[in-house]
Amino acid sequence: MADILKDKERVWNNKAHNFGLIPESNIEMLKKQEKEVKTTSLQRLALQEPQCGFGELGVCCRMCYMGPCRIDVFNGGPRVGVCGATADVIVARNLLRET
Repeated sequence: MADILKDKERVWNNKAHNFGLIPESNIEMLKKQEKEVKTTSLQRLALQEPQCGFGELGVCCRMCYMGPCRIDVFNGGPRVGVCGATADVIVARNLLRET
């Protein structure tokens, strides 16, 4: 599994800088995981960069076979999906489907 860590500069080595300060008990768990699994989910996430901006905003709809529809919440792109769903509808669908 350590083979996926070829791009070391893109992987965070300091656990305290990933998403703010991490409690000491979590750091102990991360050290144990690093010994056994060799990578953490945060390191694997760093290797997946860059993430899709539409997906990060929650305005990427994968409900039907004609998608994915990507709604531009700013200006210049489509305001509705193929089915007519607006950004609000797509975000609500994604939230409901994943809870």
